Amino acid sequence: MAEEAMNEADAQAVLSAANAKLAAQAHWPWSRHFAYAAIVAGMAASQAADPPISTAFVSACVCALAAVVASDRAKRGVWINGWRGARWVTALSLVVGISGMFVSLWLHRELHLVWPSFVVSAVVLVICLLLSKLWEQVYRRELERGR
Repeated sequence: MAEEAMNEADAQAVLSAANAKLAAQAHWPWSRHFAYAAIVAGMAASQAADPPISTAFVSACVCALAAVVASDRAKRGVWINGWRGARWVTALSLVVGISGMFVSLWLHRELHLVWPSFVVSAVVLVICLLLSKLWEQVYRRELERGR
């Protein structure tokens, strides 16, 4: 049985069809975006506590992130990390999360204030929620363009 070699145009057509199918499936519910944003905001809020408690809270957030990854794998068969597409959105999300942690840490350690850390965390939550949804849109657009 002879196999036919696929020419470049046919290969490109198959690749485009696969990317279109992936793009059509690249929709996550708002609850998934909220889970990510809540984890990042929780890490920022954790810095309002003293080290033993903040360490436990950060550990809980890491475990929650692992649960989100496991859930994605169970529902979709794969987990798509943020660096796969839309790197600039992922980088911006990391900057927002880490900045929130440092601001919260500074408020607690230097100014001895706890409540402003929760305001910072609420801002981090909203920004990361919107960035997560933006990441989805940029990722889908990249797939549609064949990147």
